[in-house]
Amino acid sequence: MSIFPPKHHPSDPPEESRHHDDSSRPPLLSWQAISKAEWEAQQQTIHARDPVIEPSPPIWHTPPSYPPTVDKRLAEMERNEPKRRLISDAKELAKIRKITQAQMAEEMGVPHRTLEEWLQFRRMPKAPGTTLLQRWVAAHSRAE
Repeated sequence: MSIFPPKHHPSDPPEESRHHDDSSRPPLLSWQAISKAEWEAQQQTIHARDPVIEPSPPIWHTPPSYPPTVDKRLAEMERNEPKRRLISDAKELAKIRKITQAQMAEEMGVPHRTLEEWLQFRRMPKAPGTTLLQRWVAAHSRAE
């Protein structure tokens, strides 16, 4: 294999006389070129095998002003709002009584870590936890 470009044969037409449809592609060689009839036959077989499906017109809709996940989060926050108020009340009551989270957890009968996660709003208490918080707040708000 030669590393030098091939020389042009004297019988080749000059560069100026060659006409290209696409200047980025090299011209086809004589054995690569096909007639227009052959090309049309190829196109018919291609379309018979893979018919062209016209795309349907786009359906436009007005997107929500914020992503749908925000709706879920807002609904969750609204549902948890009474719990958030209860937890805030419990925190304030503990601050008024000047007790630690560990003492508060011991009085309520829940693990310290669980109470800590509730008080820092990392988790929301389920029904039994909510009941314990309500009873603790009711019992100690009367005493103060």
